[in-house]
Amino acid sequence: MSNEVSCDSVARRVNGENPLDVLVGVSTPYGPLLTDDYGWSIRFAEYGDGPCRFGDRPIQVMKPYEWLADRVYVFDDEAVAPFKDDVARFVVEACRCFVGGDGDHDRSVVLCREGVAEQLDLSSDAFTPMVGSDGNAVSFSYQPCDRLRCVCSTNPQKGLGVFHVWTERGTTYQAVLGPCAYERRPEKALTLPDELWSRNESWMRDFFEQETSDFLCLGVVSRRTNIRFVEGGGAMV
Repeated sequence: MSNEVSCDSVARRVNGENPLDVLVGVSTPYGPLLTDDYGWSIRFAEYGDGPCRFGDRPIQVMKPYEWLADRVYVFDDEAVAPFKDDVARFVVEACRCFVGGDGDHDRSVVLCREGVAEQLDLSSDAFTPMVGSDGNAVSFSYQPCDRLRCVCSTNPQKGLGVFHVWTERGTTYQAVLGPCAYERRPEKALTLPDELWSRNESWMRDFFEQETSDFLCLGVVSRRTNIRFVEGGGAMV
């Protein structure tokens, strides 16, 4: 018998209970589930104050016990089923446009639809990273999985972006896609093919609650690895 527990069954165990009993979050085999204070799974746009907006001020670690300014969550699979594969595919296709598989990379770019890149000033305060390198939860220890994940700030509560990890040809990639720069200021604006952008525009607007979807920030780290991931959360070199 598999010891894997579904997100839905774990959530049902705490739904309706005292919120104080579930503040630690709803655990799943893939990480904490994105929920409200009562343990109900929620959409990315329903977390806290909603998704971050372009030009929002950076998240600061304000108290001694807040050693991380954000946290990685996993979505309820049923809630994101209509667009989960589209999101993951878009992140991978976009990364292929500017990151090669020839070594280690740490890149930050703005992905734009046609005619937008020329209007952006990447040196402006609006592109200041939301979370610094010393205060973010994203590390290179996350494993690829078939769940869609996200990164959210904890104080204030805001959704920062989609978090996706995958391997390809001996390289592991880790990316955060959102309305604002995540860890590093974007180094360039990259215009994507119109077909690629138009094909994904519907879920972009819904997921990030944007009236228009002209650009998104993408940070990606890639590492050549010989790591073999094993079931149960371990990794073997």
